[in-house]
Amino acid sequence: MLEEIQQRLRTGAWVFLVAPSGVLFLIFAVVLARARLDAHDARFEASAAGARAQLESLLSAEASRLITISRTPSASAAAQAAQRRDAGRPEDEIQMELQWSRAAREDLMVRSVMDNDVAVLFRRLQEQDAHLSELLLTDTRGAVIAAPDKPERYSQREARWWALARNVEPGIVASPGIDAMGQMELGTTVIRPGRQSMADGVVHARVNLAPLAERINLRSAPDRVLLVLGGDAPWVIGGLDRAGPRAAAFADKLHLRAGEAGHVEGYRYRAIQLSGSIAWATPVRLVVGSAESEIPISALLPSVLLFLLGTGAMVGLALAAEPLIRRRVLDPMRESSEAGVWALRTAFGRGKPAARSTPIQKELAAWFGKLQQDLQRQSATMSADVARDLELATEFQQAFLNRPYPDVPEVHLPGRLRLEFYHRYQPALAMGGDFFDVTAISNDCAGVFVGDVMGHGTRSALIVAILRTLIAEQSRRARNAPHFLRELNNEFCKLLRTLPQPFFASAAYFVADTTSRIATYSVAGHPPPFYLHRAVGRVTRLELPRPHGVALGLMPGEEYGGGSVRLNDGDAFIFFTDGVYEAANAQGVEFGLHQLERVIRTNVYRSSREILDAVSEAIAQFAGEQPVADDICLVAVDVRSDAR
Repeated sequence: MLEEIQQRLRTGAWVFLVAPSGVLFLIFAVVLARARLDAHDARFEASAAGARAQLESLLSAEASRLITISRTPSASAAAQAAQRRDAGRPEDEIQMELQWSRAAREDLMVRSVMDNDVAVLFRRLQEQDAHLSELLLTDTRGAVIAAPDKPERYSQREARWWALARNVEPGIVASPGIDAMGQMELGTTVIRPGRQSMADGVVHARVNLAPLAERINLRSAPDRVLLVLGGDAPWVIGGLDRAGPRAAAFADKLHLRAGEAGHVEGYRYRAIQLSGSIAWATPVRLVVGSAESEIPISALLPSVLLFLLGTGAMVGLALAAEPLIRRRVLDPMRESSEAGVWALRTAFGRGKPAARSTPIQKELAAWFGKLQQDLQRQSATMSADVARDLELATEFQQAFLNRPYPDVPEVHLPGRLRLEFYHRYQPALAMGGDFFDVTAISNDCAGVFVGDVMGHGTRSALIVAILRTLIAEQSRRARNAPHFLRELNNEFCKLLRTLPQPFFASAAYFVADTTSRIATYSVAGHPPPFYLHRAVGRVTRLELPRPHGVALGLMPGEEYGGGSVRLNDGDAFIFFTDGVYEAANAQGVEFGLHQLERVIRTNVYRSSREILDAVSEAIAQFAGEQPVADDICLVAVDVRSDAR
């Protein structure tokens, strides 16, 4: 009988101690293996996402640069001049190509292409950024208008980038793809100001992405392969020089595949579609590969060892401590096993809860509940803090824009001129990138600065804060509008050198002197204001002064032209940013400069405050329920002689 009881105890120990422990270790091993596989997958996806974010930023920056070039006044003026010059004059393209191939640098035909304002701008851009291997401006027939060097062909109509740029919507950058050397051809149309659907020419850039990729550290780890698919052959960014022939075979086979993820030639890969704000002729994908087997042994080995060691230890313990199992181990181990299974089900949401709870399970349930409440409370507190900080920053920006205008002049005498100021501001997000600044330069003189920082939101608002500081530092140069913009641009470019992504801001600066009755102005890639000469009922745009300077932050040492206008009693000047005329309705049609001018002309004899209200109301009616895509900023300067 005693032996039978001992045998039953021994059997019970194996059944109730070793077997549950083995199952428990198996569960832990499976959970650990799943967690390590998830962590391994997460690291791989994070590596792919990081590489994609950097490459997308690089492509977007080059696309933004080309759009900025296409919207410069000099490019638009050159394209329109070519349109007028060649209108109604069909040319023999074969004869023109023959003349071009024989022409020397000194010939008038070549000099007209290489010595104009746009060609000079192209050369300066190439000197600043060596990765721009080619820049061209053509008319709507493909004939070259401007180039830093003599191109091989006079007509670019047969070029693939030219046909793509002409076939996409105006304002969109198109590209055939990226070749095996990292070369990317870009093209976009030159849009006629105020006519968003009319193209006057095409701007082209060939960009060598290889040195840029190395500059922003896109090189992968030794076990990674980074390449881009989108041309005739893959462009290898990094990894192949370390991985050897197997990686090269991986790149060749992957070029023929269309899947987003998989395993090829001993490499696990992830293919991610690239956009970069570019219309690609063929899809362009970034592929991140990692040298590993289909089932990563390194992630599963610790789980297998844990299961084997744990189970072996429990078997040894059962054999060595059989007497203790009967009194102290069997029941506590069963309870611990149940608690462990319950904890896994509760913590990881696996399976159904147990019908009855043990004291340990009840204690764990209370602990889990308290932990969940603490996490929810911390999350709610952090969300409230972030929302409060954003609300405070928005209120601060609005308070800065809505501060009282200066009195210019401080003391007004009958018959003398005085200035009144009005504005309307509507950001696209909580914080905007458009801004203005009205400053009293002296008792009888005021400076009006209107700017538009690239993009909108918190990042653009930070750039606005930097520009406000620089504007205050340049106050001693405030009377000279061109000199003021030139020095402001130089300081802004110095600050932007350390940033990996380019930033720029268009600006218009206006200095009104009520004693001399003269206003001077200068612009940096910004549309000039409307001039309301009410004495004769005329509404015009101030003439864009030469030289036509690019936006602030794009090119250090840029020169800006200056213009002047006479101040008369009753005159007004309406400044605006591109968000005003680019506001679109549900069909994607933009408000446009012509419609903006029509609203101002209709209300020319009303007060400037009423004119700004009329423009804001016209935009709201035009857009309907369509949300504002860009910041809207309007500033009016009224010239009066009556008493306040």
